[in-house]
Amino acid sequence: LNACKYFVVITTERDKISEYIISRLHHGVTVGKVVGEYTKEEKTMIHTAVFSREFREEYLQKVRENIDKRGKIVYNRLVNVKAIF
Repeated sequence: LNACKYFVVITTERDKISEYIISRLHHGVTVGKVVGEYTKEEKTMIHTAVFSREFREEYLQKVRENIDKRGKIVYNRLVNVKAIF
């Protein structure tokens, strides 16, 4: 079983957060533009997946504390991932 963490960040700080994930976790990101239905604000949704052994919750806490205090971060455990990282 390949256990991974999949996480999504919804942010207005696309470049800073993408660079942080790429440089700190050494994984790529997939990004897309999204619009909040309640606020009608345009933001970016950043997706990535890493092996569970590479994931540290404090990495995401640093994103919140140092890059985007208002950003939304969601992460979940994936099992039986069929991908090359």
